[in-house]
Amino acid sequence: HWFRCDSLEANDAFNLVGTLVGLAIYNDTILDLHFPPVVYKKLQDLAPNFEDLKAMSPRVAQSLQAVLDYDGDDLEDVLCFTFTVPYESIYGERVEHELVEGGKDRFVTQENKHEFVRLYTEWVLEKSVDKAFGAFKGGMRKMIPGHMLNLFEPEEFEVLVCGEKFDDVAQLEKYARYDGGYTQNSEVITWFWEVLKGLTADRRRRFLAFVTGTDRVPAGGVEKLNFVIQRSGPDSDRLPTSHTCFNVLLLPEYSSLEKTKNRLLLSIENSQGFGLR
Repeated sequence: HWFRCDSLEANDAFNLVGTLVGLAIYNDTILDLHFPPVVYKKLQDLAPNFEDLKAMSPRVAQSLQAVLDYDGDDLEDVLCFTFTVPYESIYGERVEHELVEGGKDRFVTQENKHEFVRLYTEWVLEKSVDKAFGAFKGGMRKMIPGHMLNLFEPEEFEVLVCGEKFDDVAQLEKYARYDGGYTQNSEVITWFWEVLKGLTADRRRRFLAFVTGTDRVPAGGVEKLNFVIQRSGPDSDRLPTSHTCFNVLLLPEYSSLEKTKNRLLLSIENSQGFGLR
């Protein structure tokens, strides 16, 4: 997700989004909201650079890198770049923003190509989104003071917002708690962990989403999940269910490993759309 230079949204809307992201971090809530790394740098008042543009827009950066790499004296005639940034407006029209006064008539040459790339990067990552991003940052800092944001590296900051990838079932088992009469030695609990460890990485993540509402774990790992398996009655044909707000799996006391696997997979595979939800 990035900010449009010609967005029709009022700055108050960006301020609200920033406040909500800050509130999610404050409450240790994972968001499926993936920003390019440069967003986290800018939130920490770190200056963006060409490497950030490469990460956000590889194709654009590749074109600019071709300009930097070209060493022929005929750069102006071969590439025909001018001091403008072309983009498609919100109405679908082609627009060219001049990086300098008279930029449409100023061609990129060997002498000025580094200035062109610098101005291009500066406009895309800073000047074109200055008001919207400023409002977004202001909203976030209502919840999290700037000095606290600066305690983290940009990569760590991203983990706070989006969480970490999950695939370590052993750690989940280590920190799991049991309720309703179950213990770690209950037969159906033993079967449950055997089934979960035998699933593919994709199905494990889908299981986590079924129980918690997201396929990622909070910063700090599965220990922060407070995952609970609660007994949901005796053996029956009922499927496992969950309380995603509390990370609780409601598991009937099935009579066999095969039934535990069958019921669990049915729940995982049919927990969205026209399934259980």
